[in-house]
Amino acid sequence: MIAVNLLAWPLKRVAFARLMSYADGSVTPPAGAELLISTATRPVEVAFSAPAEPERICIYGAPLRATFEEVTAESPATFGEVALVGFRVRVFDPGEDEIGVDQVLGDMCTALTIALLTVPLFAQGRVWLSAMQQDPTILTPAPEPSVTGAASMVFSAAAVAYA
Repeated sequence: MIAVNLLAWPLKRVAFARLMSYADGSVTPPAGAELLISTATRPVEVAFSAPAEPERICIYGAPLRATFEEVTAESPATFGEVALVGFRVRVFDPGEDEIGVDQVLGDMCTALTIALLTVPLFAQGRVWLSAMQQDPTILTPAPEPSVTGAASMVFSAAAVAYA
């Protein structure tokens, strides 16, 4: 009998629950992640999928994947899982402040990283930031000027998956 404990989906749910609790103010974020708190003047939306009408600052889910490999040659029936949990960070500004959008995007990515790495997400493994990619900034000149910046963040987590 194979005992299977897939990490990817529970890790994603735990990470989003944490981010949502910070955004709605029900839990105080760690130092450096305070930008995740949503306010009336700077709303932050956290959602599993891209919302139809996102707030000016939005964090939502990106691809979820996992790889599996033997943990040791001595025990070839034990496999480790490395889950890759993706997040998209989107910042919108109804104006022409490219530098400001870029600054807020970088600050939000830093806050997201601090929020997910400062307090362990689970006890039986480790989590790290494994990739980040900023998309080209989108400038919309008409009918009303706006700037949109976005970045993808990928966090990896490693644990024993099944034996």
